[in-house]
Amino acid sequence: MLNGYRTLHELAESADHVIPGHDPLVLKYYPAPSADLEGIVVRLDVPPKV
Repeated sequence: MLNGYRTLHELAESADHVIPGHDPLVLKYYPAPSADLEGIVVRLDVPPKV
């Protein structure tokens, strides 16, 4: 398991690019691609909301 985390961090450009998909706060911090998908899907190609 620890090797998996190490690999994630090696492959990511920075720690900001490692997103915990299981965390419900991801829906709060990242925008939805459209109003219809709010609370269901987020865009990870944009910076998080501040």
